[in-house]
Amino acid sequence: KGTKKRDVNALNDFKSQNFSYSNAFTERLFTTYIASTIDRKLGKACDFLTDIYLNSIFPADEIDKEKQPVYLEIARHNDNDRAIANDALMEALYRKNPVLRWGGGTVDGVKNVTHKDMLEQKAKWHIPSNTIALAIGNVKHADFVKEISRRTPLNNKKVKFLSWSDESKQEIVNKEIIINRPQRQKSILILGCKLPYNTDMFTQEVFFLLGKMIGGTSSSPLWNEVRE
Repeated sequence: KGTKKRDVNALNDFKSQNFSYSNAFTERLFTTYIASTIDRKLGKACDFLTDIYLNSIFPADEIDKEKQPVYLEIARHNDNDRAIANDALMEALYRKNPVLRWGGGTVDGVKNVTHKDMLEQKAKWHIPSNTIALAIGNVKHADFVKEISRRTPLNNKKVKFLSWSDESKQEIVNKEIIINRPQRQKSILILGCKLPYNTDMFTQEVFFLLGKMIGGTSSSPLWNEVRE
């Protein structure tokens, strides 16, 4: 919604004139900014992405506006039986690992986020040692490095990363949870187990296929059993 050199209108005009696609999203442990454009506009794409990544000012009034869709997202989550069941599963599998918490937070938590908080978090995480720049397409590595480097000031900041036990060897205390939600004409059943974080790729693929075969497709035994 604005950087040190572009207001929101300038940002939107730039996107419409130069990009075929642009987006941003946040997962539990990373945030990604994306732009697609024709190859000869590589420099402009780098300039835009590094500008919003490093120089966003997060206008206070815009933060309040952006909170509204987050409140709706939280409300949708809390009204979604599948999401509630998955939350209960995570809380049953884990004790301290943050993976047991849904990433959307709470209404009170979102209300307490301030302009200062946004700037502090950006300054902490949006630094070279914690950033990956990636280009795919008709682009030369040296050209890309040059374009990114000239727009990214170097500094010696480091991020202190926390780590948590995957709790894969801890016994599950509550192995059966039933949540009654009245006024529903459906039931949701979730079965889950813990896998160590360092599970090799082959084992991960085995479990992925196992899940698909048991219950993940319209031809799976679980699907047909439930329908019958």
